[in-house]
Amino acid sequence: MLSQTTLFGEEYKIHQFPPTQYLGSKEKLVNWILEVAPKDIKTVFDAFSGSSVVGYYFKDSGYKLYSNDFLKCNYLIAKSLLENKEITLDENDLAILLNENTKADNLIESVFTGVFFERDQAQFLDKFRANVEKLDNEYKKALALAIMNRSLTRKVTLGHFAHLKAIEYSKLSLIHI
Repeated sequence: MLSQTTLFGEEYKIHQFPPTQYLGSKEKLVNWILEVAPKDIKTVFDAFSGSSVVGYYFKDSGYKLYSNDFLKCNYLIAKSLLENKEITLDENDLAILLNENTKADNLIESVFTGVFFERDQAQFLDKFRANVEKLDNEYKKALALAIMNRSLTRKVTLGHFAHLKAIEYSKLSLIHI
């Protein structure tokens, strides 16, 4: 949630949920969901929160919210955007996250280089992930991991169809019989 001041000094809020690219996202349905929700409720339970788009809009509209999801990445999105009330990442946090880390493991590099990422991209992700643990707050950690997750969904938008080999396959000439 951003707050800006107009020419005349009064503040107004800009509520913008980062666009999602998940299959099954309720992002396009959220206005309809808000419209058909009972008007006399004050609390909402988002049982399958996924990207938290529905919960975010209910929270933004002043409802008390409970959120749930099976996947850890979705839990972290909800923790960082729904449960978190005021914690943000500042320049010092970004410096920590982007710093070199000789103790970082190489899981992403060893498993996903040449599949989803170039080697330098995978190395960056391994260092970033290791540096998350250096942050001093659970919400900052959740924010950093949610940012990483959302960035990865931008890179790997179509799941197993988005690997680097798919580019090679697409360049192959079709065989006509």
